[in-house]
Amino acid sequence: MTGKSIKSIAYDIAEPIVSGFGYELVETVYNQSGGKWTLTLVIDKPGGISTHDCEKISHAVDPVLDQNEDIRDQYDYLQISSMGLDRPIKTTKDFRRLIGNELEIKLYSAVMNTKKFTAKLLDATNDSISVLLNGTPVEIQRSNIAKANIAISF
Repeated sequence: MTGKSIKSIAYDIAEPIVSGFGYELVETVYNQSGGKWTLTLVIDKPGGISTHDCEKISHAVDPVLDQNEDIRDQYDYLQISSMGLDRPIKTTKDFRRLIGNELEIKLYSAVMNTKKFTAKLLDATNDSISVLLNGTPVEIQRSNIAKANIAISF
């Protein structure tokens, strides 16, 4: 079985469980290190994820994954993880949740003579985002966004 299908099966099994707790299953990761396979479920929620959240999801998801004969013997470890503060913003849901926040954005093609900037997110649709860049509202096509993260300042 390929990594992609294991990831897909795990996502399909875990997503309703994770969302039932009020969390978002962001992605599944399946990789090998030191000869052992790890299946990682990356979760998120407004306000962030604690170790208690990861433990709760692990206890809920692990027995259900073990019941699925297509994947139960395909990984050695199940890991539940948070995306962290520097998590890439990818989905419309991610962008909409972060309206009003400052984002660090990298573009494929320059807008207002720049490809990398920090701007306040004003709005988001499936096709574009609107930001306040240097005091000017700017619409950016989502297909032009190479990377977007929450701007972290200390």
